[in-house]
Amino acid sequence: MNEELPKDLDKRLTLIFSTETVEPIATSNFIPIALDYIFGLSILNDAPLQGTTLSSHLLALLHPGERHSRGRHNTSKIDRTKVTPLVEADLEQINKLAALPAKDFVFALQGIYHNDQKVAHKLWASLFPSLWAAASDETRKSIEESFPNMPQNPTFLKYFSKLYPNPMQSFLLGFSRCQPAVKIAPQVLTALSRGFNCYHLAIRMLEDQLAASLPSPKSAVLMNLSALYRALNEEDFYTSTAAMNSTLPDTRAVLALEQMNMWHKAQRVLTQAQREYEKGLIPRVPTAELDLWQQHWEESCKKLNQWEVLCEFAKANSRYDLILQASWRLSEWDLLKESLKHFGPNAESAAPKFLQNTGLLAERRVLDMDQPLKNAGSILVNQLSSTVLLDYLC
Repeated sequence: MNEELPKDLDKRLTLIFSTETVEPIATSNFIPIALDYIFGLSILNDAPLQGTTLSSHLLALLHPGERHSRGRHNTSKIDRTKVTPLVEADLEQINKLAALPAKDFVFALQGIYHNDQKVAHKLWASLFPSLWAAASDETRKSIEESFPNMPQNPTFLKYFSKLYPNPMQSFLLGFSRCQPAVKIAPQVLTALSRGFNCYHLAIRMLEDQLAASLPSPKSAVLMNLSALYRALNEEDFYTSTAAMNSTLPDTRAVLALEQMNMWHKAQRVLTQAQREYEKGLIPRVPTAELDLWQQHWEESCKKLNQWEVLCEFAKANSRYDLILQASWRLSEWDLLKESLKHFGPNAESAAPKFLQNTGLLAERRVLDMDQPLKNAGSILVNQLSSTVLLDYLC
């Protein structure tokens, strides 16, 4: 297979990020295969392993003043009589490795990373920045254009999201270490975080994009970054980024009041702002900011226990998720039962499953409560595992 692949690094990198290449083998972790593509270049001939910075330093300690593979080293202040016995054993091993064909080393390495997904993940994340630096501008542009198509592929969503670590996590960790930075659109990073459990990696890359865009931050970066902060309940970070992205002092006042738990005042400011907008007194409010007003008005109603108001609003706008919450709080079991019909058995939220049990309990159907509870617990465990920062994502 290796002989049939292009013998050029740029072409192999383009293949790795091609949907046509990955999709046929998407049922397994693609990263070990991607590493095979890269390491395969080193075994096309019988070239020996090349010296490293470590080996050149060791040689310089034994033979000061001589030029080695990494240049001249200043060792004039080193007592060679003390250092030589320590270095000779390592140097002997390095000399043995220097005579080893590269393909023998690669074959041994393949046996490790094909059997340990975390090794493959860390190896790719360490290797990719060097590959990116060596790639041509045309190859970099090709990767940046083709990569956003991968998160949208239903095959990848079905199989990759169940792997730990998964290929998208490996790709993003490698991207986050590259110079020059890999250009990935903010909305793509948000989709990756939700579909492939990449919240912390996506936030890191969005923060880098935000820092690079200052002092004129881009709205798309701020909007996606604040959404991910809120998904992780990072309320202070969310408030600061949402305030930076706002265009009106009313919005910033609401965010500040909520941060201090002054929900009554925040709701009054929101209500007044919405009335002024409807009368045309506040022109040109961005759609994202109008959505933020509605979300925070709903949140204030919940905090202030205004479930009757929220229930009427939900009925008028066919918001069945809100109807579920309000009907449970108001003990309106018939309304709860009716609204549950709008959620299928594969609902992604755990709330309908738990509230289904509330309705069953009200009907004294205790024996039927077991399966909905198990389904809700499974959803919550999956959501928790997707937001925890694991060591291999750092």
